[in-house]
Amino acid sequence: MIENRAWKTHVGDPAPDITVVMLDGSTKRLSELRGKLVVVNFFATWCGPCNYELPHLQTLWANLKANDGVTMLVIDLKEDADTVKSFLSQHEYTFPVALDPSAEAFKQFADEGIPQTYLIGRDGRILFQTLGFAKDSPVYERELATLRRTIASELASAR
Repeated sequence: MIENRAWKTHVGDPAPDITVVMLDGSTKRLSELRGKLVVVNFFATWCGPCNYELPHLQTLWANLKANDGVTMLVIDLKEDADTVKSFLSQHEYTFPVALDPSAEAFKQFADEGIPQTYLIGRDGRILFQTLGFAKDSPVYERELATLRRTIASELASAR
């Protein structure tokens, strides 16, 4: 269960300042996104729970991508760019994706377990974090609802 997990990071902590390689070859550092809300997700194409969660992230991205106050950083673990590009194309995912081939970025957030999703505040602090995803599970439906509410609340407070 999410509630019983021994977390490496905690809500309220500064988020680790990771650097990742985007699919286009550019690099992105989390601290460069300060001033925006950032949904960070760690996944892999072979991960069953990730595959259940990613459509929800795509819906979230479709609803938020026009808002300059929020962005997403969906980070694939230990896979090559061609594998990830093919997977994204097959599923018609359009959210921003980065590669973490050695899992160095992931290791700054967690020791194990994917998918993991975080909401990083405009000040760089963790506002929300969750692990895993189970199709049709009330726990994970609640987690998604909490993520959406937290984003909405943070965006409303920025006005």
